[in-house]
Amino acid sequence: MRKFGWLAVGLFTAIVINGCSSVDTKKVDENHYNLVSYYNEPPRTLSSSALREESKQVCPNGYEVLSKSAGKTGTFGIDDAQCAAYKNCDYALQWRIVCVDKPEEAFSIFGRK
Repeated sequence: MRKFGWLAVGLFTAIVINGCSSVDTKKVDENHYNLVSYYNEPPRTLSSSALREESKQVCPNGYEVLSKSAGKTGTFGIDDAQCAAYKNCDYALQWRIVCVDKPEEAFSIFGRK
């Protein structure tokens, strides 16, 4: 029974993580795209699995990230406690990408090869 409990928790977590990350995709020209994902937490990094997956969808033969930025109209949230108290930690993470003919790098738990 414990096995199924952890499996259910893992499945629920995967659905929540993937379900909450919607990406707005805007085609700029033949090979360039603007991808934007919205978050409600303090910014920690300019990396995003949601934007990475969307980049793979719009550029199946490969892509390069031209720029990464995070923005909002007010100040960024400082920590999770502040975000929980004031609920004003939303921000947008934007990537500008270009589609190129480039195979995906192999992934390893020790980093990209």
